[in-house]
Amino acid sequence: MDVHNIRILFAFFALQGREIVVLLYAFPEKSKSTKNNPKSYSYAIEKAKERIEELKSVYNDLQLITS
Repeated sequence: MDVHNIRILFAFFALQGREIVVLLYAFPEKSKSTKNNPKSYSYAIEKAKERIEELKSVYNDLQLITS
């Protein structure tokens, strides 16, 4: 059986006086690094950024605490 570690990208946000954590993207570790590979770190970063922008467009008072 192949065992892989998983990388998890998340961010802390403030919303309506509460601190929340949002999972932005998860992928197997040690994947080939290309922007088109859904398992690569550079692809994951781009997806995470897109998701942060989507969240901000839905929740106007959402504030990113960490990036």
